[in-house]
Amino acid sequence: MIIYPSSYTGYIYIWYDTKAKLYYIGGHYGKVEDKYICSNKPMKRAYKLRPHTFKFRVLEYTYSDTNDLRECEQKYLDMIKDNELLLSENVKNGTVRYYNVKKNSVGGNGKGTNKGKSSIGGWNRGKTGVQNYKDPERSKKISEAMKARHAKKKIESVI
Repeated sequence: MIIYPSSYTGYIYIWYDTKAKLYYIGGHYGKVEDKYICSNKPMKRAYKLRPHTFKFRVLEYTYSDTNDLRECEQKYLDMIKDNELLLSENVKNGTVRYYNVKKNSVGGNGKGTNKGKSSIGGWNRGKTGVQNYKDPERSKKISEAMKARHAKKKIESVI
């Protein structure tokens, strides 16, 4: 039987995927008994397929508000090297060690934080008329985006 501190309000946790050999660091404002997994889609997908290959550990309990939780989580996220994040460039280089894709503690899925400045679909937002598709700079951006998409699919096939 596991005994948890009774007065905590949240916790910082780490998951380890024994198959993919990847970690995930996060924070949750709530109790361990909530059975919260994480907000990271690739990790959740892998966990749903094979929960028996994951290990969970609480790194630190918090006893205050969400600001305290985020501050503690940030302390652990700052320990991750940039080349260890789950980004396509790092996948190509073989340096990925974490499911984390960012090192800032905003919590959850970050909905509501862009204040209408979403970058999704932004490359052509507000443009009308004929587009110049022969622009070499644009072609390079498209090429890089396609390479990133291919690398992401490669990651998903591992997971």
